[in-house]
Amino acid sequence: VVVDVNQVVKEALKNLAVVIEENDAKVTRSTLPEVMGNESQLTQLFQNLISNAIKFCQDGNPEIDISAREVGQGDEFWWVFSVRDNGPGIPEEHHHFPEFQPN
Repeated sequence: VVVDVNQVVKEALKNLAVVIEENDAKVTRSTLPEVMGNESQLTQLFQNLISNAIKFCQDGNPEIDISAREVGQGDEFWWVFSVRDNGPGIPEEHHHFPEFQPN
């Protein structure tokens, strides 16, 4: 099923409206693509990522930015999503993420 990720993030933000307001969090996002996926699972994924960014922000108000970029070559491409925040980040020993390669 084709899913508009803009709507997915909008729903996740709606579900987190109270937490966002209580923490004076600022959430920005670029225009996001449509992808093949499960809308409820994608909503839960973004809701968890945004919630964690708010939960683990230690200094000041949480600032979260959601974006996507298209990668690939020729006729094969995929979307890489990014949820960046001003929290402490992932410890350096866990920074070795292999680049996703679709089958």
